[in-house]
Amino acid sequence: MPLEPHRDASEALSPTVYLHPRKQSGSERTEMVLIGPGQVGSALLRQLGALQRAGQQAPTLVGILRRSGLCHQAAGIDPDTWLKAPSVTPLQSDAGTIARLFDKASGQQKIIIDASAEPSLADHYEQWLGAGINVVTASKLAGSGCFKRYRDIRQSGQGRWYYETTVGAALPVISTLRQLIATGDEIISVRGLLSGSLSWLLKRFQQPSGTPLSFSELIEKAGHKGLTEPDPLEDLSGQDVIRKAIILAREIGMDTDAAEAISRPVADLPPQSAYPFDRDTAAALNRQLTENAAKAAANGRQLVYLADISVRHGIRIGLQEVAATSPFATARACDNVIEIRSRRYLDNPLVIQGPGAGPEVTASGLLAEILQIHHRLKPVAGIQGLNLCSDAAAN
Repeated sequence: MPLEPHRDASEALSPTVYLHPRKQSGSERTEMVLIGPGQVGSALLRQLGALQRAGQQAPTLVGILRRSGLCHQAAGIDPDTWLKAPSVTPLQSDAGTIARLFDKASGQQKIIIDASAEPSLADHYEQWLGAGINVVTASKLAGSGCFKRYRDIRQSGQGRWYYETTVGAALPVISTLRQLIATGDEIISVRGLLSGSLSWLLKRFQQPSGTPLSFSELIEKAGHKGLTEPDPLEDLSGQDVIRKAIILAREIGMDTDAAEAISRPVADLPPQSAYPFDRDTAAALNRQLTENAAKAAANGRQLVYLADISVRHGIRIGLQEVAATSPFATARACDNVIEIRSRRYLDNPLVIQGPGAGPEVTASGLLAEILQIHHRLKPVAGIQGLNLCSDAAAN
């Protein structure tokens, strides 16, 4: 049975005007554990450190978990100090181990931040939420994986699941869909550039800003900038876009899985391909992209990697030629462009555009959700508070 799209106005209405956050007692402090201090996780630590140096309220970081082990300090870990000398104690951890890192004090907020690419962590979300722990994630695996698990996570426990950054980094894509639905609108389709990585690659390939590089060389450059997935094949295969499309489809009430999406990769590579590419794979990739880009240019058009999510027709993803004047073609490198058509925005769609890849913008989206939990802001009387999360109690 399909999930109903989000219609609880307490989760979606805006604008919001807030008074100053109330002061928290020691027993009500917000504690958090970061899983995955990689590029996004490290950017988040830098941003938390900047908040603390500015004298602003920030949650207490009590744990940092990476593959090699755990750093746990009940009194709090200073982000700047840890980044200068990252250290962990070797530890085999599971969901229960992570949950026990939090103080038992009643009334406090607990947050697990999943900035990793570890597939098994999504299996623990339901347990953490059931224990009253909030989960803030940039990982797309829970939102796009097994539908039963997704439904169970949505409907479990007292904790809240925050996942705005899974699509569009810090762009307000999911929250905008929720606002429309909560106010009675009906979403017809969502179409757009959902991969900042592919947006950057295709833009730089077709409109080089300096010495032209081959597509495989651009992938290497994008990786150094932190723009691609840890394995760029996730981007080139379309898997990253498929996951984002499924998250958006489910947000508007479609009970869909990856197998139902019709998608084509950026290029047809041998099944055994691995990154870094060998010479033959790189040559095949460069040849295909060069031919496709030249064909588009001859037609006065540009190549983009487009996702089309239609309530009526399902999900279709792949390379498309678009007019050079299209918002999808004129977007800046690294931009996401999301076009929402609804009953209200039928002839003139609502468009959300901005940077959709990179550690700093993704981390800023995570931080916004962390601070939302931490501050527990009180709305001005008569104005509804904004709550951009999956609240089990509301579902």
